[in-house]
Amino acid sequence: MISSDYIPEGYEGAELVGSRDELLTAEFNGQVNLYIYPEILPYDFTDFANRIYNHFAGWWPTKKTMLEFGSGTESDCSTSTDFRDLKFFCCTGKNQNLKSRFDFINENYQYLLGKDRQPVLRFVRDYDARTKKLHVDGNSLNPDGRIMKTYTRTGTEWARNDDVENISEIGPGDEVRLKEHAVIQKLPRGSMSKHAATSSPRFVHRPKSTNLIHCILVA
Repeated sequence: MISSDYIPEGYEGAELVGSRDELLTAEFNGQVNLYIYPEILPYDFTDFANRIYNHFAGWWPTKKTMLEFGSGTESDCSTSTDFRDLKFFCCTGKNQNLKSRFDFINENYQYLLGKDRQPVLRFVRDYDARTKKLHVDGNSLNPDGRIMKTYTRTGTEWARNDDVENISEIGPGDEVRLKEHAVIQKLPRGSMSKHAATSSPRFVHRPKSTNLIHCILVA
């Protein structure tokens, strides 16, 4: 069963915030492990994601299931491409009709850069088996929490803290077991969120499984 609400009624493990600045400065307190800044996307990014993925995947000897564009080292796979290459592709020649969508993403990207984050824009055709399952993130990520914003597919699916067995003991790579009658939640596409990546309780989540290329900004 999937709930379309931002936060389940009466649930105290997640909070809405009113701005990106508030999202970045919000602190995890041992109970809240998810903050959400609701936003509505002004465009459909499906065609944008398909065209970017199909073009840049050909840059690699073997077609990758995940492409990354960034200027930092947040990457956890060897497919990183300079963000300036993406800008050049979207803003010149026959691809200029992609510019409005690129500009919208770039505004978020530059905002996070200005806040000393290392944003990476990902285009994902398929995730590995571990990531497809409910999991928590690794210890190498920002201790202040991980930022995510989804432009295609439904946003990240997640589980309430009290729906997970022994959540305080779960670490990277551990199997996540849900309690009976647990309900999977989902973040709306377009919202920007920050979740606990290293502090307890960690945020239990997984990407929504669809056939669409997943375009997501992480930092």
